[in-house]
Amino acid sequence: MPVITGIHHLSLTVRDGAASEEFYSRVLGFVPVLHLPDAEGRGAKHVMAHPASGTVVGFTVHQANDGSAFTEFRTGLDHFALGISSHAELDEWIARLDELGVEHGDVVKTPVGDYVSLRDPDNVQIELWVDPK
Repeated sequence: MPVITGIHHLSLTVRDGAASEEFYSRVLGFVPVLHLPDAEGRGAKHVMAHPASGTVVGFTVHQANDGSAFTEFRTGLDHFALGISSHAELDEWIARLDELGVEHGDVVKTPVGDYVSLRDPDNVQIELWVDPK
């Protein structure tokens, strides 16, 4: 069986590429790496990377987007989770979100790890996840 080494990147359809870039940069520390104009109706692309983790996320702006906010109750993406290294770091993330005025949930404890969730400008749920130690 060939080996999968991990997720290469995540691409989300968004209403406003600049607003998504600003949020992911200001809140989560991603940096812009590439902008591609719309080619053959495939949507303009904004690609960002997280310097410490190498995680890559892209935002696609489709001209035909009706402007509706994301909902996890339709077929497709439900949410995505970003891994963090410790419970102390989870506390740091919560303090950062509070400092920035970003709404978030309480810490959720599960048998497979703990997380706090927040929503991006298009209402996509992001979880900051720490594995149990």
